[in-house]
Amino acid sequence: MRKIYVVMLMLCALTVSLQGCRSHEIQTPFPTTTIIDNVLSTPTATTTPTSQVAYGQWDEHYMRYDYLWFANNDGSDRRVAFDWLGFTEGFTFLPDGSGMLVWSNEVLGGYFQQYINASLETNLPGPCVTCSIEDVTYPPFISPDGYKMAVITKTGLHVANLDGTDVQQIIPMDRRRGYCIGPVTWSPDGQFISVAVFDIDTGTHIFRVRRDGSDLVNLTQAQGPYEDFANPAWSPNGELIVYVSGDHTIRIMATDGTNVRNIAEIIPDTEVWDAASGEPPHWSPNGSKLLFYSAVEPDGRADIIVINADGTGWTNLTNTPDARDWDPVWSPDGTQIAFLTDRDGNTEVYVMNADGSNPVNISQSPETEEGSPLWRP
Repeated sequence: MRKIYVVMLMLCALTVSLQGCRSHEIQTPFPTTTIIDNVLSTPTATTTPTSQVAYGQWDEHYMRYDYLWFANNDGSDRRVAFDWLGFTEGFTFLPDGSGMLVWSNEVLGGYFQQYINASLETNLPGPCVTCSIEDVTYPPFISPDGYKMAVITKTGLHVANLDGTDVQQIIPMDRRRGYCIGPVTWSPDGQFISVAVFDIDTGTHIFRVRRDGSDLVNLTQAQGPYEDFANPAWSPNGELIVYVSGDHTIRIMATDGTNVRNIAEIIPDTEVWDAASGEPPHWSPNGSKLLFYSAVEPDGRADIIVINADGTGWTNLTNTPDARDWDPVWSPDGTQIAFLTDRDGNTEVYVMNADGSNPVNISQSPETEEGSPLWRP
């Protein structure tokens, strides 16, 4: 009997230390509803936003980017990313920021439009990812999940695995009748691709197609039999596509081509703006704003402009009438913008806050010309 009493006292003492010696419901450290709310209201993974920008250095003799540079957003730690590239014609980051697809004739032993996978961890060249695809004309456009890439060639649009295998032509083209025009844009879920296609009979129109080549649709055909529409970009939520018209307007439409709206008019700076080959307006990471460049008056020089996605709130971020500013790109967290400017007498890469404040020259190369700023993911 005494042994039972001692055991009961020990159990009671243990219970008191944990939750008390009286009967009540067991409480979890964090209520289930709080855990669920937190999961639903926060990203599944958090990363520290990068502050690095890649850009090319132009070689006037060869008319190519001779070096690929990196710099922090404050201009510190400027360095050549790869010293084995040769002439870098185009480049893009892998979605996780661990590497880049870059073009190099040094690695391939001749002037061919092919791209390799270069590691930013080892700074060494990797395998060629487009060598199984002939007549490549643009850098590959990587799917959001990082497994596929869309590649424009002289014979149309192709989709392949990121290592260059399983190549499928999804938009065939006869070069004598027309061709695809970059950039290519993927839907956020990676199931659809939009691209501008020039046709000798109908002009340049924006097409949407599934990644397997099915469901090919001309989204802008209803807007005119011979018109020019180019530079599509899917919204982050996958519900809208913004694009540029040949009449110098920025338009938005639903992803089936309906509900077309003109949201802004661009005053072209003829030295840097081209409706058929220029950069598309860039969605902010949260999808609330659009970023592009435009002159503010006829015969003026380009400034960096931001507007709300509904076309309101036109704001000139640079306002430099004696200089030209163009090719703006959002930082991954949407707090900063990298862009090109000639305000120092040559083309340099600048970074400013998203409201236009605190512009900083991060390339600082007065003897050369820089271009194609691109934030590291």
